[in-house]
Amino acid sequence: MWLKILTFFLLVGFVYFLVKRRLHQRKLVQAGIEVSPQSGLRPITVLAMVMLGMYAGYLLFHFLG
Repeated sequence: MWLKILTFFLLVGFVYFLVKRRLHQRKLVQAGIEVSPQSGLRPITVLAMVMLGMYAGYLLFHFLG
């Protein structure tokens, strides 16, 4: 049950981060500041790695317990 709650809060936080970032970029574009494309890992890639690690940890906990 706790894993579902943790996943829910992780997804809500991720959506909040994306919306906040998008609004900030729009504000910069309206002010005339050029926004360069992001380099490095994309946020969705980071979320996927965190979710995969979280569920892998759960599986290890389940099978070793």
